[in-house]
Formats: sequence, structure tokens, C-alpha cells
Amino acid sequence: MCLFKELEERGLKIHIHGRDFVAGDYIAANIVTAIKKSRKTLVVLTRNLLDSTWCNYEIQVCDMFLSYVVNSVKV
Repeated sequence: MCLFKELEERGLKIHIHGRDFVAGDYIAANIVTAIKKSRKTLVVLTRNLLDSTWCNYEIQVCDMFLSYVVNSVKV
């Protein structure tokens, strides 16, 4: 079973790029909106994500937002 399907079956809200991002909005805006609506944020790192320039950009946006806007704990 896919990780996100299993997490959703456990009652967690999963924000998936291809499914949940608002078309026409900037990627960074979609990420920030999703983080603001969340109590906790989990980024699942995969080899494909790490090898992708765009995905690395998305991780950096998330990291900057968590570092400078939200009082967060990163593990």
C-alpha cells in the first residue's frame, strides 16, 4: 500500500503536489498554505526527490518558512 494512502486511512490529511496544489498558484505559495493549515509537517525524502532540482527548491521553501515564520522543531 502507498504510504500516503495508509496515512490518510489513519485520519491524517496528506497534501500531495499533483493532487492538492492549487493550479496556477506558485509552488512556494501552495507549500506555505499547506504548512499554515497544518499542526505538524512531515516531508518524506526519497531518492527521486533528492535528485530533482525542483523538489530541492520545494524543500528549501518549506525549510525557510519553518525557520523564519513558524516557531518549529525540525528533526
